[in-house]
Amino acid sequence: MKMKVLKLFKTLHRTRQSVFQNDHRALEAARQSINEEFKKNKIECSSTKISELLKFGTDVEILLRTSVVQVPEMCAEQEFQRLIRA
Repeated sequence: MKMKVLKLFKTLHRTRQSVFQNDHRALEAARQSINEEFKKNKIECSSTKISELLKFGTDVEILLRTSVVQVPEMCAEQEFQRLIRA
């Protein structure tokens, strides 16, 4: 079970890095959020609860990877460019 938790932790951080590439504020906020949630549930012993949390974390990773769209400002005239991942 510990290996699954560690794998999800690493996967979430890798996804965070690719989804929020070049957006330092979002990268830091996502890093803090991931770390905070894992620390908050660090003492969980129930295998049922851990399985639920793993499912939730996996769903979050999929949502980040497939649904987040970055819209960086291109110039001072507020033109935007969408960055959509496949």
